[in-house]
Amino acid sequence: MTITVATDVIDIQILTDAIQGQFAQKNALASALTTSGAIVIEGSFPGQGREVIGQSVEVPYFGTMPEFVDNPDGNSITPSKLGMTSETGIVTRSSLAFQASKWARSSGNADPYAEAARQAELQATRRMEELIIASAATSPVLVDLTSAGTDVLTYDALVWGLAEALGEDFVAGAAIAAHPLTLAGLATQKDATGQYLLTNPQDGSVPRLFGIPVVPSARTPKTSSAMGAVTSAGTNPPVLTIGGTPLDAFKKLMIQCRQLGAHGTATFRFSTDGGLHWSADLLTPAATVAMNLTDTANDSLVGVNGATGLTVTFADGVFAIDNVWTAYTDFTTETQVYLPGAGAFWYNRNALVMQSDKDILDD
Repeated sequence: MTITVATDVIDIQILTDAIQGQFAQKNALASALTTSGAIVIEGSFPGQGREVIGQSVEVPYFGTMPEFVDNPDGNSITPSKLGMTSETGIVTRSSLAFQASKWARSSGNADPYAEAARQAELQATRRMEELIIASAATSPVLVDLTSAGTDVLTYDALVWGLAEALGEDFVAGAAIAAHPLTLAGLATQKDATGQYLLTNPQDGSVPRLFGIPVVPSARTPKTSSAMGAVTSAGTNPPVLTIGGTPLDAFKKLMIQCRQLGAHGTATFRFSTDGGLHWSADLLTPAATVAMNLTDTANDSLVGVNGATGLTVTFADGVFAIDNVWTAYTDFTTETQVYLPGAGAFWYNRNALVMQSDKDILDD
């Protein structure tokens, strides 16, 4: 019998070296939030392992110099110390797991180590952005401004919002993080001469709004979003209630009965784009019991990688094969503006190690 051992599939040390080398590059974790100077990245965090996870840590940084003041002849000025200050943060850990055998089957003539390192850095950058944006959403200096009377964030509302939130610094913004739909709304707005207000440089850099880089990110908070009213069709469809917060502005949520019968026997599938893509068939839950609306199919094209952030609850009844329920998203998202150095991502580059033990998913 032929036996394939782990070292025949992929060498753990080579892969570790490749990933650490990828993260050691000057442009590691490069995104518009970092290259603009809005977020400072440092890979020198000293702790690692279970003993530091959940612990408080002092995050050091330089304080700010005072402003210039009048100093008439014969007077002296009191110096202010330029020293280090700090804030307290909680140490967390993020992990990535994949099966080496898939790399071996798919590598062909390509280098699986380089590709693994590239994708690991890409996923780490996305994770960093997600954590930074989530942290900014709970910042004590957050200013919440609501634009009434429109479903689209307007250029004027954004300018006045920046002026109110940042004062004289509003033109010094380093980056704007906006949901792609918000960005699409801004991209359609023009001035009196028909020129688009959102400039799109020809040099390959990110779009800018009065000089500030605009970062499209679906990770911006959507806590005020909800699904609209549910409409149903078919033969005596059981009443459907939708709960939770949609992970995105789903074009049209459709739920379709696939197997008729009672609760626990009938099946259904769902689509978040009006029927263009469908989930796998799911078993209906017991009456009045909430069920997470998540696609179980591999490589799902429904929702956000199969997830929706929603729950569905069916009232007592019998399902017919022609039952269909539909709803649209009442979508609200947050737009964030960062000044230079507004955030920091402090991580341990030396903790980027590969594990191949039997308990790695638990560790």
